[in-house]
Amino acid sequence: MKSKMLIAAMLFPLACAWVYADAPVGVELTGHVTLPEGKSAVATVLVSYAQLKTNFESSVSTRNPILPKRARTDSHGNFKIESLDARWLYFGDVMAPGCKLQPLNQIDPTSDPLNVSLESANTNVPPNRVIHGRAMDATGNGISGALINITGTTRDGQGTWPGQDIDYLSVSDDAGNFVVYGKTPFVAVDGKVEAAGYAEASFEQWPSDNINQEWSRTGSMPEGLFGYAKPLHQITLIKGATLQGRLLQAGHPVADAEIRINRCGAGSDCWFWGDAVLTDDRGRFLFTNLPPDQSWSICGSWDLPAKAGVVPQTDVKIGADGSTNDIGDLNLQAVSQVAGRIRLSDGKPIPANSNYHLSDAAMGNSSPSAVGADGSFQFAAVPGDKASIFLRVAGYQLTPRDFMLKSGTVTNITVIPNMTNLVIELKPVSIISNAFYWHQMITNYTK
Repeated sequence: MKSKMLIAAMLFPLACAWVYADAPVGVELTGHVTLPEGKSAVATVLVSYAQLKTNFESSVSTRNPILPKRARTDSHGNFKIESLDARWLYFGDVMAPGCKLQPLNQIDPTSDPLNVSLESANTNVPPNRVIHGRAMDATGNGISGALINITGTTRDGQGTWPGQDIDYLSVSDDAGNFVVYGKTPFVAVDGKVEAAGYAEASFEQWPSDNINQEWSRTGSMPEGLFGYAKPLHQITLIKGATLQGRLLQAGHPVADAEIRINRCGAGSDCWFWGDAVLTDDRGRFLFTNLPPDQSWSICGSWDLPAKAGVVPQTDVKIGADGSTNDIGDLNLQAVSQVAGRIRLSDGKPIPANSNYHLSDAAMGNSSPSAVGADGSFQFAAVPGDKASIFLRVAGYQLTPRDFMLKSGTVTNITVIPNMTNLVIELKPVSIISNAFYWHQMITNYTK
């Protein structure tokens, strides 16, 4: 049975300021993309992931960059991506029609401009290793620069997510046409398409060119495809809907706060947000080009509670294509403090590199923070309902007899905030306790 530590309620005082300060100074990533001889396409530079530099220490209130960001090269091959945080290293890809995908690794926007040379793609592949498609708007015109993200592949009746042995990204040309190459033969692919100014659209079970050609010729579904497979790889993107609102604290606007929107309802454990924006100086936020006629959820991020409060998780309805839904004012909720100390039962010092983080059903995981040499830890602000503490202390666990609280090297304690003198005792992991853990896991699994 999962253990809980109930913590007495004690309101943590909110800050008087209503403007969230300490926003990182924005820097620009600039550079140049050189295409293969004879190519004149526009290249796309995509930044999709970031890693904190080693000389900066993360904390619960560290804001992760809002990604992805992308830019297209101008007629001279130059590009610029604005508003990046200089404390982070960035990862992504550079792509252009007819060219091989070029990964970007550990890019520092404060360094010299980035220069990338692309190579021509190998187009001499059999039709069972390629799909050709087209992204178009509601009038049938092709969309240039649409990004195609392959999320799954099907081979021999087996679906794999994420997709394997295939280009995970591609981009459309000026006519909206795109090509995706597989390293090995495949039956079908799943994925999504997005472009600036349009709502994201997904597709399932697009068959490879050879199957698509056979399907078009015979009109029958080949073996090895799921029932929702569709021939003729064309996808229509629409403008989508708009959602807007305002964030307040004690009647005052909260500026520069991150607002996230995801496809799961309030109260669910789904924290995979689809988009994020920052409030302006009047506390207003605006989401554009959302897939219409859906129920989504709004929440905040971990950097805000330590400064002001927590954004209430709120169900929202996305209207019809072309509509704007104003949800009005959202008021920050109170937060509370959790602090304490980790005590090792064998009396040894806390191992180096021990860390902890919080997890919330809506906001996901906070950035990890280092456990103090004396075992101390502190969360300046915890959402007002409940959160989970994850401890990573090498060689120790909460108790060798409670297998539900052990997951690899992670100890998970669900807490109802507030408390400032929480003591958590960890015991050494032993061969006997590990054997007991796996015995309990097998016993409960087979019951």
